[in-house]
Amino acid sequence: MADFAKTLCDNADSIFIAGEYTQSIPILLATTPVAYTKRGTALALNSSTNKYQPYNVAVTPNNCAVCVGVLGDDYDASGGDIDYAKMYVEGEFAYGSISAQSPALMPIGMYNAAQILVKGVK
Repeated sequence: MADFAKTLCDNADSIFIAGEYTQSIPILLATTPVAYTKRGTALALNSSTNKYQPYNVAVTPNNCAVCVGVLGDDYDASGGDIDYAKMYVEGEFAYGSISAQSPALMPIGMYNAAQILVKGVK
């Protein structure tokens, strides 16, 4: 079972809406399709590899079009998959701060069974 970390988000320069709580879990971040992945990247679970990779609405065969979390830190996976990368599984995030492989920015809306909210106001 994954370890959860509950955090109060209060950094004005953060990807979060200030004053909101979030939870994060450790995940296995895939090397492909993008080796360098930045904090605030929307993630999907690739069901064929059981690894997380950037959300991509164009890749539906492996469920990469289902956003399940947001990456918590910058990672360089050019040397291989990253064990224990931090992924936020809930929280309110500022529109424009959450990126993806496709689309380039996550639209305003709810994801991960409404646990992730991308709002237009920071």
